[in-house]
Amino acid sequence: MFADAGFGDLVDFARTRPHPREFAARLPDELLDEVALVGDESTVRARIDAYAAAGITEIGLVVPPLDTPAGPRTLRALAPG
Repeated sequence: MFADAGFGDLVDFARTRPHPREFAARLPDELLDEVALVGDESTVRARIDAYAAAGITEIGLVVPPLDTPAGPRTLRALAPG
């Protein structure tokens, strides 16, 4: 997926098993824009709609810890219907 998104060099580097700090230092900001839904509710919903239009039927949701205000707020904001 990452190679298909244009990050083949990063995938090749990751396969060399670098130290996590070294790997993290090479992560470009645009990587998240390509493979994740990050932003406010309207931005994330628009990206979900774009994925659905492209035929994606399942999206994994990683939320902040549920014992923080952001966790339940995220789940409520993105709950279906």
